[in-house]
Amino acid sequence: MIPSLSQFFPWLNLQGPSSRDVNLDMGRSTSLFSPQYHFSGNHRIEQEVVEKVASYGKQLGILSEVVLALAEEKEGEQVVRLERMVKEIEEIKKRHVGNLREETKSRLEQLKKKDPEAFKQLLDEHREE
Repeated sequence: MIPSLSQFFPWLNLQGPSSRDVNLDMGRSTSLFSPQYHFSGNHRIEQEVVEKVASYGKQLGILSEVVLALAEEKEGEQVVRLERMVKEIEEIKKRHVGNLREETKSRLEQLKKKDPEAFKQLLDEHREE
């Protein structure tokens, strides 16, 4: 079982909306500053859904698409706010894909310099036919 923050720091026993427990799962985080949030409910079910079906972001993205489709010909501040939020999220995703491309290119160049044989093998493994 992965410990929650409140086990180490009891004064951080957080309460979420509707006064249910909110646990910060520090499990597979890469650092202390990237916790995974698991809100009330059955923790094991939520974890399995996120790991095997869809992340919280993916779930929210699908729901946003459905709401926007239902509101297609409607106007209102809520629809405009949701459209703006979805657009901002898409822009962040595009920026991160660009960053991933640059990071990958840089890492490949490093590998090529340090281990040319491993570089060649990696390219051969991923070459499209």
